Amino acid sequence: MDIVSLNSLLTWAAGIALAMLSSGPHAETMRWRGDFLYFADAAVFTDCATGQRWPVAQANDYLALEIAYLQWSAPKAPLLANFDGRVEVRESMEGPPREHMVVDRFVSVQPGASCETLRADKARAGPARLQDTYWKLVEIGGQAVAPLPGQQREVRITLAGDGARLSGFSGCNQLIGSYDAEGTKLRFHPTGTMMACEPPLMELEQRVHAALAGTTGYRIEGQRLTLLDGDGKALAGFDAVYLR
Repeated sequence: MDIVSLNSLLTWAAGIALAMLSSGPHAETMRWRGDFLYFADAAVFTDCATGQRWPVAQANDYLALEIAYLQWSAPKAPLLANFDGRVEVRESMEGPPREHMVVDRFVSVQPGASCETLRADKARAGPARLQDTYWKLVEIGGQAVAPLPGQQREVRITLAGDGARLSGFSGCNQLIGSYDAEGTKLRFHPTGTMMACEPPLMELEQRVHAALAGTTGYRIEGQRLTLLDGDGKALAGFDAVYLR
C-alpha cells in the first residue's frame, strides 16, 4: 500500500471513530440548565443537576448565548442559562477530540442566578411540586440506585406543567412522552430513543420503564417523590434536584 492510500485509510478510520464517539448517551438534543461562563475567548458550561462541565462549541446558536451573557453577567461570573443542546465529540484546538456542549437553540438566561442560587432556593423551599421539577432517581424496587460503570448521566424525569409532557433520561436513552395526573393519581405514557448500551445500563433502563408503566399514583414527602402501584406499593423513588 502506498503512502497516499495509507493516509487516506487512516483519515477514514479517524472519521469513523469520531462519529462513533459522537453517538454516545448525550448525543440527543435536550433541555439543559446550568452555569455558562465566558472568559478569554472561550466558554464553559456546567450542568446544575450533575456538576458535569464541558467547553462550549462556537457553533449553531452559541452566539445568542454569548451575547446574552455579555449583556447580563458580571465579568468572569457564571450566569444561569437555559438552552436546547447536546454533547458531541469535536476536534479540539490542542490535543485529541473531546466532548463539547453544542447549543442548538438558545432559550434564556436568568440574571443574578446560578446553580448555587438554585441550590439555596431548594434549601429554603417547602415540599417539592410534581410538575416542573427535575427528579433524580435514587431508589427502584426497594433498592438504592448507584452509578453504574459507563453511566454518564443520571436517571431523571421532569413532568412539564405546560402540555403534560414527560422528559428525562432512562439510563441508556432519552426519555420522552406524556403523563396524566389528577389528585394523587398518576400515569405515564413514555417513549424514547432506541440506542443500545452495555447490558447493565439496558437492564436499569428496563427497570425504569417497568416502574413508569406500573405507576398509578404518587406521594411527595419533602423533596422525595415516590411512584406507587395500584396496591400502594413503592415502585421507585426520586429526589428533587432543582425547579425548572
